[in-house]
This record gives sequence, structure tokens and C-alpha cells, in this order.
Amino acid sequence: MKKGFTLIEILISVAILSVILLLSFNMISNTEEVIRKTSKEVETFTEARNAFYQIQKQVEQALLNIYWDYERSEEGYPISFERKSDLHFVSGPAKEILEIEEAYFHSIFFVAPLGYTEDKKLNNLKNLLNVGGYYISYQDDLNFLPEFLKSKFNFPKKYRYRLMELRLPAEKMTIYDIQETNKTLNELENANKEEYYRWFNNSIPSKHTKIIANNIIALILMPLSNTTEENFDEIERAKIAPEYLYDTREFQWGEDNERTRKTKNRLPSSIRITLVAISEDSALRLAKQNPNSEQPINLEISELFQYSDEYQEDLFILKKKLNDKNLDYKIFTATIGIKDLNKG
Repeated sequence: MKKGFTLIEILISVAILSVILLLSFNMISNTEEVIRKTSKEVETFTEARNAFYQIQKQVEQALLNIYWDYERSEEGYPISFERKSDLHFVSGPAKEILEIEEAYFHSIFFVAPLGYTEDKKLNNLKNLLNVGGYYISYQDDLNFLPEFLKSKFNFPKKYRYRLMELRLPAEKMTIYDIQETNKTLNELENANKEEYYRWFNNSIPSKHTKIIANNIIALILMPLSNTTEENFDEIERAKIAPEYLYDTREFQWGEDNERTRKTKNRLPSSIRITLVAISEDSALRLAKQNPNSEQPINLEISELFQYSDEYQEDLFILKKKLNDKNLDYKIFTATIGIKDLNKG
């Protein structure tokens, strides 16, 4: 005759089973919490992530359409060949490049075959050249709302740091004939820096500028020179733009030195792009702490990213500042190559 389980054995089995069920429940709960947090983060920063990918996709298409022509002496005699271009590429501190006051950290402006036009007859021409650019501004969003919404609803002004995009249709490009001077960039002589930047500054702001992401508090652009056996380290490669400014026409308005000769009508080999976004919840909390919403919120980071060899140290300080303020943030970073095969 077979014996059944004793009461003690049954109790022990129930206890073991309870422990297993409890551990399984905790594992499932923790997994669900991780999935929930990850999903929320992805959703929170989707707009910033899409903007980051858009910047990469468009900047890597920047071109100069390099050609070689005679370098002439003061008397007009050809003495050698030199690299030339009718186009322009510039990136660096926004306050040095833009003429508007509410611009922060870095900006970039370039020409690329984006195929954008307002003329429907030209829609099939996918390689039309366009002026493109990105910068950060602190402003409200009322001017960017559709007119029918503004007329029907009384929206309050909501000031935020915003990532702005400039995209000029092909028929609006003035880079070949700068307004007010009626000259090309190559024809400008004894002009100041601002004259060389009119091909994009004349359109900021305008109907061709738009918000592509909200709550973007920093855009950092670090141009890099070619990688060689002697010049492999990123800090060394960043010396091509020690204060982040990279201007393919600095040789015309700036000093004549080794760096400006290296950047003369030549695109950077690659660019490290860093984008810093905060969540809308964090932006709302900051707005409540800011009595004058029209004035930019002081995040105590405006003095960072002035010298490219301090990039890593500045990034560490940036994270610490944002953590100290208990802000929910995300940093996107990538190094992209410039595709232009004729960049010289």
C-alpha cells in the first residue's frame, strides 16, 4: 500500500512554490517597468531623434562643386592652379554667424542637392541645389501656427528652445548673386564677414525657416580633418577648427594662415554632431521657475563648447549641470562623413 505525502512535505512544497511564484512575479514586474521606461523615453525624444537623423542626412550631402582654375599674379598672369568654388560652407558659433540675437551654441549652413522647389513644374528635378541650415533659437511658436488656428483660438505664448531649419527652394537661392551687392562670392573684395553670410542671413527669419524639434537646448558641431597615420586622434583632427568655426571662405575675410589655406574651398572630411534635448515635462518645470518667460532660461551652460579640444570636458560639465537641475535629457551624437566626392 502506497503512502501519501505528509503534511510537512506538503507545506514545504507550497512554500517553495510560493517563493518561485514571487520571484517570477518580481522578474515580470521589473521587466515591465524597464519596457515602460524605455518606451516612454523613446516616445519623449522621438521628435529630437528624427531631427538628429535629418541633420545627418542633409549635412552629409553638402557640396562645393570644386573646380581647378588659374591662380593669377597681381598683374593678372597665371602662375599656378588653385582649388575654386562658387559655393560656400560654414559652421560654428551661432553668435558669430547669425545676425539674430536669439541664437545659441552652434549653427551650420550649406548647399546640397535636396531637390526642394516651390515650382510644381520642377518637382521631378530631384537634384536641384538648395540652401540648408540649422540653428537653435529661443522663441514662442505662435508665428509657426497655421493662420486658421491663430484666428479661431487664443493660444498662449509658449517659449521654448527650438531647433530651427532653413531650407530655401532652388528658385530662391541667392548664393550665385548676393542681394544688395549683385556680386558672386568670388567677386566680393575687401568685404567683411557679414557680406559673405548674406546668402543665408537674408532669409532668417522668413517663411523658409521652420521648427523641426522643440526643447533642443544645444547643437554642437565639431568639424574634423582627414584621418592619417600621423593625425588619427580626434583632438588632433579637431584642430582644423580650434574654436569650432569652419568657413570655406575665411581665406577671403580672415587672416592668411595655414588653417585658412587648408579650409579654402574645401569641406571638412567629417563632422561630429551633438544634439541635446530635454523632455517637455522638464521644460514646463523650467518655465514655471522663469518669471519672465520671454527671456531665455539660464541653464548655466552657455559658456561651454567654445574650444574643440575641450569637447569631452564640456560634455561632462553639461551632463553634471543638467543632472544637478534634475532635468530629463537625452544626448545624441554621431560623426558623419561628407559625401561630396569632389570636395578637393
